[in-house]
Formats: sequence, C-alpha cells, structure tokens
Amino acid sequence: MQKVGLLPTLSAETSNLLISLPEVRVKVIKTVEGLPEEFPWPLKKGMEIDVPAWLADTLTSLGVAEYADPLDLKSFETLLSKELVTSRLTRLPPATFTWFLRERKKIEVEAGDPLAARRLYITGRDLIKKRLSKALRYAVLATESEVVEKRLVERLTPPERVVYAQIRLIIGRWISLLLGEKGEDGGDRGV
Repeated sequence: MQKVGLLPTLSAETSNLLISLPEVRVKVIKTVEGLPEEFPWPLKKGMEIDVPAWLADTLTSLGVAEYADPLDLKSFETLLSKELVTSRLTRLPPATFTWFLRERKKIEVEAGDPLAARRLYITGRDLIKKRLSKALRYAVLATESEVVEKRLVERLTPPERVVYAQIRLIIGRWISLLLGEKGEDGGDRGV
C-alpha cells in the first residue's frame, strides 16, 4: 500500500510568524539614534521605508513611525468588493492579513463598537474564503500550466503563498497517486 505524504498543518506559532513577515511601508516620524551599524533599516525622520510587519508594529507602538498606507474598515471592505466581482485573484497589500489580525485583537481588547467588530469579522471571513476558493481552483489548473501558477503566485500575499504551496503539493500528490505516476526516484511524483 502506498502512502501519500501530506504536509502537517501550520502551527499557530508558524502562522503568526508568517503573518508578521510581509513588509509594510512606514513613515518615520522620529529619528532613532544609536542603532547598531548592521541594523538594516535607516530610521531617519521623514523617510518612508518598507520594514517587516513585526518591526512596523513595534515602531508604531513606540511612536517612532506611522503606517504610510494604513488600511481601515472601509478600505478593507472595498478589497472584498473587488475580490467578489472578478474571477481571478486581485492584488492585496502584502500586509492585509497582518492589519486584519491587529484590528481584530484591538477590538477584542478594547471591546469597542460591536457593529464595527461584526463588519470586520464578516469582511475578513468572506475575503479569506473567497481568496482560498480561487487559489484552490488555480492549484488544480496549475497542474497543467506553469503560466497560470506564476500569475497566481504574484497575486498572493506572503502567508497565502505558503498555504497555496501546501495545497498544491497535496493536490499534485493525490493526482499522481490516482494516475499511478512515478517520479525519478521511483516514488510518487509531487506534481
């Protein structure tokens, strides 16, 4: 009996790490002096730079920087509207889901406007589900065309790329198992 090697699901820690890695554009509002020479991001007042989301969160919480292109609930809902009207994936700002998680946590802590919390939750849920359904469709199509896959990957946010790669591997292995295809090493080919 052949075994299909399925990837384990992502742990919560890994998921959080992936969400904190996409770069976010910030505007530095206070120069930070005394940084180590090897520190890769200059933090001079007035600069706009791309930094990892974890660093952007830290800098904004310290009052050193502000988000250059901040999302808000209305623009988040607009992203969903655009996603719903097209059959292909739209381009999202790389840190969209980082922003979503940050807003969700803020609402949980502050126990603010319940209507805004509900709108945020529903919009986030619908956006995630719609994008995943499109990515799944592309994952099946991509078994036949590298061009399709290249266009898709360009439109995925960094955390979505990891999920897509796992889905793609599972689908490819399942198709290979059903078709009896073998890879060069004699094992099932991971399409």
